[in-house]
This record gives sequence, structure tokens and C-alpha cells, in this order.
Amino acid sequence: MESPVVYHADVEPAVANHLRGSALAADLARLTGLRVERQAEGVLLVDTAGFTTERFPGTGSVAQAAVLLAVEMADRVADPDGRRVKRLPPPGGLARQRALASHIDTGLPTATLVRLDDAGPDEPWTADDRGDPDEADGAGRLPFITDSFLRTAVGEILQRYGTAFGAQWHADPERLRVEAVALLERFGAVTAVPGGVLVRPLVGRYRHTVATVKPRATTETLF
Repeated sequence: MESPVVYHADVEPAVANHLRGSALAADLARLTGLRVERQAEGVLLVDTAGFTTERFPGTGSVAQAAVLLAVEMADRVADPDGRRVKRLPPPGGLARQRALASHIDTGLPTATLVRLDDAGPDEPWTADDRGDPDEADGAGRLPFITDSFLRTAVGEILQRYGTAFGAQWHADPERLRVEAVALLERFGAVTAVPGGVLVRPLVGRYRHTVATVKPRATTETLF
């Protein structure tokens, strides 16, 4: 419930087995009223009832730019021009999940808290925590998209859609890039790494998306 997308590679094997089954997905759908989609790479929770405060795809310039960037990255990874995309091993997703679980557990009464084993969330991450190497192409490696590609893509998006984005974004495209990438990361579509992002399987969902950005309303000035 804390993450829109949970990848099998980012959780303990026992948790991944539960996610692959149908019982947990059915319980989540029944208890929340949301739609649960199970894919080969993980589980996606789709907000069909306005349950959350932030949605993706959503409204606003940052959300629109994020969707358009997802389309650009999906096309780049598909490599239509025959260009090779560099692939890198993902960082410790399991460590992040443990940290999230630890943060949630701080709300439990300490008198009833029972530690089941000696392995805590602060345990150093090792290569073994990367999960099943079959979860991503290239023996566990994910496509790497550079910051320079993203900057160019944002510039082209601003030029293509013009006044659909406010003057403040045209004046500061780097801020738009940073905020759009941060939104994509919050929804599990990418993982930010030095020099760029690693593209996660969720981006493939938007590969064939035809994006339409409504132009901003203009106000006539009387002289």
C-alpha cells in the first residue's frame, strides 16, 4: 500500500512468492477497492477511485512532462534506430524495502514489538539482495538513460507543446526535468543513479501512449 509498484526483485523471496499468487492481490482489491495488476516483474496497484493524493498519470505541468518523458524513455529503450542502450545493475531495492518497513514499524507500540531475527533494516546491502536476475533484461541489468538525454527530451517537449507549459518552465527546463524525474521515481518507473536514471519495467506501460497536452488558456489584455 505504500508503493504503487512492487517489483519481485525488490522484496524478500517469500514476499515475492506471495505477490505472485492470487490471494494477496484479491485481498488488496477487496479491502481497498483498487485494481491490482500482476505482471511478470511485479504487482501494480491502480487507483481507480481517487484514493490517493498524488496520481500518475496526473494533471499539471510536472505530471504531463513525466508522462511525456516516460514515452521518450520507452522509445529509447525499444531502440528503434538500432542504438545500443547501456544496462547497469540496479541498486539495492531490497534495502529500500527494508528501510520502508522499518519506518512503518515505528508506529507500532514498542511493548508489543517482537524481533523475529537478528537481521535488521540497517544490515548492509550485498549483491545477493538484488533479487532474481530474470526480473530485468540483461541478467538483472536495467536500461540506463543519461541526464543529457533527459535534458534534450525536456527541451524538445517544451518546444513541441509550447504554451501548454507555463513560462516558468520554459525559463527553467532543468527544474522541470528534475521534478518530472522525481515524480517518476516516486511511482517506481525509474531509479535515479549518478548521471541519469535506470528505467524500470513500468515505463514499458507507456511505450505506445499518444500524449495530448491541452494548451493553457490565455487572457486578453485590454489597452
